[in-house]
Amino acid sequence: MAAVVRRDLPPTEDRLRLVARMRPRGMDNSVDIYELLLVGAGYDHMTDEDIATYKKTTQAIIAGKWDNAQQMLEGILPDDGPANYLRALLADHNTSPPSDWDGAINLLQE
Repeated sequence: MAAVVRRDLPPTEDRLRLVARMRPRGMDNSVDIYELLLVGAGYDHMTDEDIATYKKTTQAIIAGKWDNAQQMLEGILPDDGPANYLRALLADHNTSPPSDWDGAINLLQE
């Protein structure tokens, strides 16, 4: 569904960004979580470059390149909620993915 939205949604109207790959509690499969950035809803300060940097950061986390992701997070807005979640994730693990890392953040709570 996200692919259809990305393809059909004009960037002048609204934008979509990959937030993270997560595995909900009790599930075997992971899902990519996206955020819809609505024009006029407080996201206008976020540039296309910001969104591209965030995407590269998320891809680095998925690939297990957490040290690279940490560096990229420094360039993302300090008041960005999803970026702050990723900052906390990396800090909690000393910027090293768990030994069984498969690219998905395991959600332990419902």
